[in-house]
Amino acid sequence: MSVFQLVADANARIDSRYINSLDVVIQNPGSRVYEALMIGYCGDDKIHLSLNQIKTVPLVYSTININDVRTSYLPFRLEVITNINQPDSTAMVVYAKNEGNLVAVFTEQDFVLLDQ
Repeated sequence: MSVFQLVADANARIDSRYINSLDVVIQNPGSRVYEALMIGYCGDDKIHLSLNQIKTVPLVYSTININDVRTSYLPFRLEVITNINQPDSTAMVVYAKNEGNLVAVFTEQDFVLLDQ
């Protein structure tokens, strides 16, 4: 299992005051199919929950797009939990938006790897 976490807060490295929504792209560049559970939190409230099977490139569903995860300028935490012990098999891009305008782009390198 690999657990990735991206955290935003007011005045933090990722400043939640300028982000009201996220678009998330998860891709599997590895050689095994796996599942990814994505959970978004604003405080203790869940703002997103999805479970997706991520197939291998170039198969259909090797790339999953999760659009318009609303953060409403509040501090948030995004967690992606996979059932594979190879974090390098998970490529992610998070597009942070302010009223639909792109303000920042984060990759799996910006996530903290909590467990593997």
